[in-house]
Amino acid sequence: MSNRIEYCGKSGQSLKYSVCKPDGTPKGAPLHPLPESQTPGYYTAISHTNLEKGDKVLIYGPEKVLYEGEPLTYEGGFLTVDETLDKGEFSSEAQDLASTMQKEKEVKMQPNSHLKNATRDQVFICYSHKDERWLNDLQTHLKPYVRNGSVTAWSDKKIAPGSKWFPEIEAALNSAKVAVLLVTPNFLASDFIHEHELGPLLKKAEQDKVRIIWIPVRACSYKETPLKDYQAVIDPGKPLANMKAERDKAWVEICKEIKNSAQEN
Repeated sequence: MSNRIEYCGKSGQSLKYSVCKPDGTPKGAPLHPLPESQTPGYYTAISHTNLEKGDKVLIYGPEKVLYEGEPLTYEGGFLTVDETLDKGEFSSEAQDLASTMQKEKEVKMQPNSHLKNATRDQVFICYSHKDERWLNDLQTHLKPYVRNGSVTAWSDKKIAPGSKWFPEIEAALNSAKVAVLLVTPNFLASDFIHEHELGPLLKKAEQDKVRIIWIPVRACSYKETPLKDYQAVIDPGKPLANMKAERDKAWVEICKEIKNSAQEN
């Protein structure tokens, strides 16, 4: 049996964990590193074998023990193991931990006060990293507009090495007047895009705070998503990937639409 331990904490901490039997005997190595997961603020140990009911999990921060208690399943994702264990009653310590972490997460996800009043004047390009070639094509065709100042485009390629990437994305979202979506199966499959980029952008679109321009790059199941309610910039039945000689012409028309949307009052 292989189980997973997850912990929601503050990014940047060096966390470790250990697992002990009910009698206090360590199971496995005394300390295991708890690496960060792909979800900001979360840490995850992919597996710990033979995690059983009655075992005790300890999570260590740089200066103190952050959690000590039985493994449990918590729907909020704060500290979990596989469903091989009964949920049972959460201890008061676990409930306090979960409540505190949830509040910290909510505060973290709120836009900073200086971002709330940010001027929305740029084009936010949303894409899957697996589709980088299509981002490059878009940026190539968009370059004349960027050079003459009629379009200010942003993608995560502008995040400097060593920067905290999530606040950078959040700031760019708050400055977006136009959102350009490079829609492919990879794009729709990305949980990060769905939760942290597409979701917030669609909410802003409903409030008329951003214009959505979505580009059918490859055939995909967009009709099963909220994008079905938005007009694509080109015919979804003829995505860019299916085009040959006419693809450059399509890019030219797409970039014209981006420019016009960016300059609308």
